[in-house]
Amino acid sequence: MSHTLNSDIRNRVIKVNNRAIFEMEYAGEMALALHKSMMYTNEFMDNKYRLSINDGNSSEKMQYAAERAEDTVRSQIGRFKHYLSLSLENVKLDVAPVDSQDVAKSKTPNQDIQANLESLKKKFAMYEALTTRLFRLTDESYPDGDELLSITIEPFFKSNLMPMVEKVRASAHQKMNMENDRLQAELTFSENIILAVSLLAFIMALALGYMIYRSIARPLTKLTAATKRLGEGELSERIDIQSNDELGMLADAFNRMAENLSHTTVSKDYFDNIIQSMGDALIVTDSKAYISKVNRATLNLLGYSEDELIDKPLEMVFSRDEEDVVGKVTHCYKSTDIDSYEATYVTKSGKKIPVSLSRSVMWGHNGNIKGMVCLAMDITEQKEAEEKIRKSLKEKEVLLGEIHHRVKNNLAVISSLLQMQIFNTENEIAQNVLLDSQLRIQSIALIHEKLYQSDTLAFIEYDKYIRQLLDTIETTFANDNKEVEIKTNLSDASLNINQAIPCALLINEVVVNSYKHAFRDRENGTIEVDMEQDKGQFILKIKDDGIGFPDDFDIAQTSSLGMTLVQTLSKQLEAEWTFESPDEGGTEFRMNFKVE
Repeated sequence: MSHTLNSDIRNRVIKVNNRAIFEMEYAGEMALALHKSMMYTNEFMDNKYRLSINDGNSSEKMQYAAERAEDTVRSQIGRFKHYLSLSLENVKLDVAPVDSQDVAKSKTPNQDIQANLESLKKKFAMYEALTTRLFRLTDESYPDGDELLSITIEPFFKSNLMPMVEKVRASAHQKMNMENDRLQAELTFSENIILAVSLLAFIMALALGYMIYRSIARPLTKLTAATKRLGEGELSERIDIQSNDELGMLADAFNRMAENLSHTTVSKDYFDNIIQSMGDALIVTDSKAYISKVNRATLNLLGYSEDELIDKPLEMVFSRDEEDVVGKVTHCYKSTDIDSYEATYVTKSGKKIPVSLSRSVMWGHNGNIKGMVCLAMDITEQKEAEEKIRKSLKEKEVLLGEIHHRVKNNLAVISSLLQMQIFNTENEIAQNVLLDSQLRIQSIALIHEKLYQSDTLAFIEYDKYIRQLLDTIETTFANDNKEVEIKTNLSDASLNINQAIPCALLINEVVVNSYKHAFRDRENGTIEVDMEQDKGQFILKIKDDGIGFPDDFDIAQTSSLGMTLVQTLSKQLEAEWTFESPDEGGTEFRMNFKVE
């Protein structure tokens, strides 16, 4: 009778523990598959991002790496579904007896495991759908794929899937403990019966009891104790049972399971180590914005101990001068987005530290807010560098402005010297040459004056410059006993100094040429200057109603300084140009070039 009873108990122990071992092993495999899928999803997004900013020879390698990461994610999703299916089948096959009174009070452990697995199956279906959508949208050049991953998939993974896997594992462990405790109670009862029988046959009972203890009780005690320690996280636990019976086989299975779990299970300590090793300051709060967790970088940055920050309001780490930023961060629960701010932390000693702050909301299983995660990076060096750059840029702007001003003054001196030389020269040809040179110098000096007056010191408003240049030319030739009217049609335009100076010299040459040659033997005339800047093209037209070119005039054979300058300056601007006499008379100069 005792032998039959013990055999029955032992068989039930083996059956319960075998199923529990499989359930825990399946849970570990599911957790591993989930972690690998998330890891390779991140790798997929990293390669997609590098591919989007890379146009070199490594694009093909990045594309291949992204595709390989996607295939791995899909493989791990299939692996998870395989072990989930095995877990459900294992639970349905488990028909361990339960007390009817326990059933009336609450669900059985087996029913609890099955409910958790069904819930996990639904949540995983959502995770699989989100991941598949991420791949599809990323292939469609979706610009916010990274936000979908960080805002939706990763939080859902951390706050929904992984806790549910742990819940399945905990349920399996709880069930195993309950069944072991119940069977241990039955074993105790069996031992009492054996003890009563042994009183009637003392010698036989002692021998029989010792054999039962050696073959069943002690291995069962070892197995139960080792199972509990494994459930508590002691993954290094092993069972030393050297026998060829079912218990020996169970011990071997247990040891293999513990070995697999030690390689596949990601523990809470593992995540804590990751958080503590982060270089950025991490602060986690509860739903009321009170600090619940900080990492080592936060303590080093602020100078507080962990006890001084835990359960304190988040506002204590911010500068009081930034109430608007503090309000946005601490009252962020109306928003589900990940927000970024520039804020100021205050250390324990009162020192202010500028930080780049990101915060996001954590959600619970029931849709309620669990808290908030704030990640801050010290940007003190960046701010100092920006300030140095601003000061240096201001100094260079002042220096460059002074250079333009001095160049303008020096050119004005040269222009005055030329004017004095014109007054002292009676030779008309020499006077004309000096006057041409003076106008060219004045056109350059005017460029530097406009640059000095400009805010950018790089570009000038060229339409205003042309008006002033034409006024200067018109004033210079005002005493020439001719009434020449200059009509302008100038659109808004801007040029840099590299294009402004040659273009100014070219306009000066063409307009002066019209003044000097177009209205010979006439008392009046008109010069039209049209300019526009459209779609990156600078377009200029200068037309007069003068006598035009002679019939035998060939611009290609002209060797005058003015025409040589026109050709040289046009080439410098890489401009397309024409200079001809239209049928209606006069001359017309056209030019267009690409604005830099």
